[in-house]
Amino acid sequence: MEKLEIFILKFKKFPIYLSKILNSNNYNLNTRILAGITLKNKYKIEEIKEENFKQIQENLLQSLSSENNQIRRTTSNIISTFIRNYAFDLKKKDDKVEFLFNSLFSQFDSFPSSKNLGILQTILNICQDNCYHQFWNQNQIEFLSQKLSSFFQNDDILYSFYALSSINQLIFNGDLIINDSGFIIELLKLSQKNDISLLNQVCWFFQICLNDNFVKSQEKQMNQIIEFMIENTVNESDQISIICLEYWTIFFNITKAKELLDPYLPKLVRAILFKLENQNLNENSNENSNEMMIENQDIFSYQNIDDFEMESIPRQTAQLALDSLSRIFGKALFLHLEDLLSERILSGNIKYQEVALFVFGIISENCKECISSDLIYILKNYFFQQTTIQNPFIKKTICWIIEKYSDLIIDQSKDFFDSVIFPFILDCCADNSNQIAIHIASHSTLISIINFLIAIFNVKQKEQIIQMFIKCFGIYSNVPEMLVLYDSINGFIENTLDLISEKNEFSKLVQIIYTNFINSNLDNFDLQLILETLNTISRHFKYDFESLSISIIQKCIFIIEGISENIKQKKTESIQENYLVSFSFELISEILEHNPMLIYEVLEEVKKTIYNSLKIKQTDILQSVSQIIGNIATFSSDFFIDQLEQIVSFLITNLNLETTLDSVCNNSIWALNNFLVNGYYSQKTNLFFDLISENFFRILVSKDEIESLLLKNCSKGIAILGIFQPQKILEFFNQKNGTFSKWLICLNNLIENEENNLIIYQGISKIIEIEMKPFLKEKELMEKIIENLPENIEEKMILIFEEFINKINQN
Repeated sequence: MEKLEIFILKFKKFPIYLSKILNSNNYNLNTRILAGITLKNKYKIEEIKEENFKQIQENLLQSLSSENNQIRRTTSNIISTFIRNYAFDLKKKDDKVEFLFNSLFSQFDSFPSSKNLGILQTILNICQDNCYHQFWNQNQIEFLSQKLSSFFQNDDILYSFYALSSINQLIFNGDLIINDSGFIIELLKLSQKNDISLLNQVCWFFQICLNDNFVKSQEKQMNQIIEFMIENTVNESDQISIICLEYWTIFFNITKAKELLDPYLPKLVRAILFKLENQNLNENSNENSNEMMIENQDIFSYQNIDDFEMESIPRQTAQLALDSLSRIFGKALFLHLEDLLSERILSGNIKYQEVALFVFGIISENCKECISSDLIYILKNYFFQQTTIQNPFIKKTICWIIEKYSDLIIDQSKDFFDSVIFPFILDCCADNSNQIAIHIASHSTLISIINFLIAIFNVKQKEQIIQMFIKCFGIYSNVPEMLVLYDSINGFIENTLDLISEKNEFSKLVQIIYTNFINSNLDNFDLQLILETLNTISRHFKYDFESLSISIIQKCIFIIEGISENIKQKKTESIQENYLVSFSFELISEILEHNPMLIYEVLEEVKKTIYNSLKIKQTDILQSVSQIIGNIATFSSDFFIDQLEQIVSFLITNLNLETTLDSVCNNSIWALNNFLVNGYYSQKTNLFFDLISENFFRILVSKDEIESLLLKNCSKGIAILGIFQPQKILEFFNQKNGTFSKWLICLNNLIENEENNLIIYQGISKIIEIEMKPFLKEKELMEKIIENLPENIEEKMILIFEEFINKINQN
């Protein structure tokens, strides 16, 4: 290949030689094609001298007339590539290309010949590349389409195919509109020729032209067009069938859709059903599909059940078509389908049952009004007419429909839900037939019910759900299954207001999750899910994990240190790594919050991990590190004493709103407040007083969201600083106009929504002692604050506030 490159650079006339080989019958076919491919790939038209290009052009136009289709196609690709590269490079102007383009079309006539066939191939390439606008204006495009349509009369199907394909591409590109009824009649005649490729183009024409203007212009032809598209909806060719199914999907946007399709609705519905029944709908159910589904999967790739489907394109398109029809016709569609669907569901034929349930699920959303009144009857007699349902696709589809109608089912018959629906969902969740799709669908249904209707479950049912979770851990092994299982557990825990009365079952579940966590490695796909779930358990139930706590903390430290080392080596971090570090810190923080004395059992390990993580400048990690620092500061007055300056400097750095997200800034303010309140205010901390104050006041000035947690914590921090140096805080208020009333408003909001506010009143009273005047100007705000004085307030503070009230009354 290197020798070829050198040869090309050395011999400037080599492209002429290549074009001669392509055009010569003295070489074998492979050599000629190779010469053409080399000319196309190795040369740009602007690199070829004009005198050389004239000879190349002559050879190309001659080879375009070759009787051999491969030579014509190769030549067509060369010419269209030259034109495309020129058209898309706006910096250059080259007369050679325009001359080639004009020479090409000057030889184009309406007679059948190999030359015209080659030109038609080239036109199609140019249209597909959308690179003709520099050469044709709108009039020329319309003239070209008329010339192309003249080839429809030719007996050779290739002429019609290339001509119609080019016209379709011009329409698709938005450069051509055809409303001529004569043209439509010609197309319908073309469709009678026994050629799949040509039929495909005819169907595509009707699809891309479908809009209100086309419908209006073809009012007399629309019935014939609709019948034609229905006929081809059941075509054996999936490609043609898909185009027709997409046509019905687009029909939803047509103003007169209902009026036009109503006479054909029974026939159209049967056509779509026929297409579905001749697809392999059970492909989700075979064992091979499970292997395909988990190959090269990323845990973050899936957000909903549809992402796991292994459905054929015709089936997906049929789904969209039926959805479109259900939106157009609603109840009328259901009435047309009801007998057809019930007949199939009760037929005992698995394939027919699959299709019927699938269709029922698709139309259920838009036909809800007519279905809801008979919902329980439909479920009992159509869905659960068998005592046991074994077919995996049917199970999955029933789960899908239950999810849509769970609220109605419970409203209409709680007994039916408890005795039939609930056991069915649990059975599907713990189905041991290795059917990923069933597990996903059933958990998705369960999550939906839990999120919105948790109150309907009694204690026994909650325990049954926990037992099902435990059973699933023994069955599931793949990424999508574990993802949806942990999602279910998280949703269940977050929506369950109290811990299950029978704590033993829940402890078994926690033990399984704990064991999976301890045995996991950094590259385990479910490590993040386990961490999220442990966090949810700890946060929601204030669960202390008892004897498991120390080993959980140590495992979290192992994860943080391992990922930190990976980041140092790679100098980059992935999203998943950041999440793992963040969740690990959160879990340590949660456990220590419930059991503060544990900190002394893992003192040095936690301290080292926190200090090492101060250098990782990633938002989620910064947020989690500042949170754990704040948590530890609330229950330990000496934990950070040896590295106090380093920790405080880290937190202050996070107060820059220009470089830090609000969430990180808020956690850092909260941590600094805890430092100040819990015994860390010392000579060392005093060195940072001005810097902390400046940042707090800058945030107070710059942020306008009075209700935001960030401003509330910031305002609380200013009150705390007032305890230690009230005079300096007053000086800051005097320097920052308008901040005093804003500060009091934020404190009012905070006091109204929090119980433990003694520290705020301590700060206010200290500042009032120094100067009462600014507070008297904010009489109404101060009266509200004083109304909410905490019960455990010191006598000295009461006297200060009483004196303040007296001053107000005197004024």
